[in-house]
Amino acid sequence: HIILYSRDNLEGLIIEETPLKELAAHPAFNTRDGNAVPEINKFFAAAKKELDQQQAARNHNTRLICEIKAPKNPDFCDIFIEELIKAVEEGQMRNYITLASDDLHICKTLAARMPDIPVALITSKMPPTKISEMGISDICYSFKTLLEHPEWIDEAHKKDMKVYASIVDDPEFVHKLAMMKVDAIVTNLPLDMQEWLEKK
Repeated sequence: HIILYSRDNLEGLIIEETPLKELAAHPAFNTRDGNAVPEINKFFAAAKKELDQQQAARNHNTRLICEIKAPKNPDFCDIFIEELIKAVEEGQMRNYITLASDDLHICKTLAARMPDIPVALITSKMPPTKISEMGISDICYSFKTLLEHPEWIDEAHKKDMKVYASIVDDPEFVHKLAMMKVDAIVTNLPLDMQEWLEKK
């Protein structure tokens, strides 16, 4: 099973080492609003429905950015990748999702196995040309990195790569990034930020 959670442990339980039944029995497994932390297939179904509604109502292409952390146990990594690919296929998420990770092995494997899905390497030090040579289609830089290396945006575009800025929730930063011609902005407030940009 793959579940979505923002950390690798649940009040002391290492998620990748703990059976799902044991996690589900833990009080902390429930979020503040009473909904259980979702398994990825349930999350994809809900996300797809929401994105369809947004795109139909607002006529813009919001995508789900799925950030992937490498398992602590390297033996789990390839098993995890196979399960993730299966979940994306079964959830019919190809046109809705971008996969991002700071792990080179995960990015290179996903890019090779699913070439029609955007895969972004999360990095602060690696220039676009080097990433492109690895077969990875996109890059995710922090706002700080893009301010330090604005030339990397043009370098990436010359390689037909897309540049994402992450994670940005401040409207002023979003406007500046849009002026810098990044291709996407990763935010926790997609509807708010879209409305703000449309007003500018």
